[in-house]
Amino acid sequence: MECNFTYNHFREAIGIAKDSGFSFFTMHDVLIKKPSGKIIVLRHDVDLSMKHALKMAETERMLGINSTYFFRVNEIVNPFSGKNSEMLRKIAKMGHEIGLHYDSDVISLDDFKEYLLDKKKKLEIASGSKVYGAALHRVKKLGAKNIETLNFIEGFLGELGLEYDAYSEKFFKQLKYISDSARHWKEGCMCQHIGKWPRLYILTHPIWWSDTTTSLVSIIEELI
Repeated sequence: MECNFTYNHFREAIGIAKDSGFSFFTMHDVLIKKPSGKIIVLRHDVDLSMKHALKMAETERMLGINSTYFFRVNEIVNPFSGKNSEMLRKIAKMGHEIGLHYDSDVISLDDFKEYLLDKKKKLEIASGSKVYGAALHRVKKLGAKNIETLNFIEGFLGELGLEYDAYSEKFFKQLKYISDSARHWKEGCMCQHIGKWPRLYILTHPIWWSDTTTSLVSIIEELI
């Protein structure tokens, strides 16, 4: 089995996990149900392309699993109208959880609560589903600003109508976290961790799981 960023290998990895007795949960469900045994929490950050998110969601539906999709709401990705809204609603109707993927450098903390409440409400209307959680974009690259933002979010989850932030310690203390980035796994392919860890928290970025997106240039060409 070759480790690569293709839907075929994604299906292989999920198949190995299911054959090994792993159960799959959305981020909301793992908090509510508190399952025991071997589990995988799958999370996808949608930074640029709605159509790649839809392709990943359809792949997971065929595999009989659900995951959590965090949609970045900015000038590049607008999931609130047109074809993007249609794809967003399709993903939600498949049973996948919809979450808010936000940036910490677009607005001051003084106005941040209103900003998040507005984006959350619009995402719920567009998807037709409740938003339970939020995930910060580029959490490690913006340094102290992100730490300040995460602390702020944790303190106002209730007022924001959220159950969790995706970078909360409640996930990292109970689950082994692995993440991809630009067609590279920071700690080795997800398939290498299945069986090595009984409880996994896996983050992928659907834009990279396609033969047509091998670089940032190819992504820009697809978006034009």
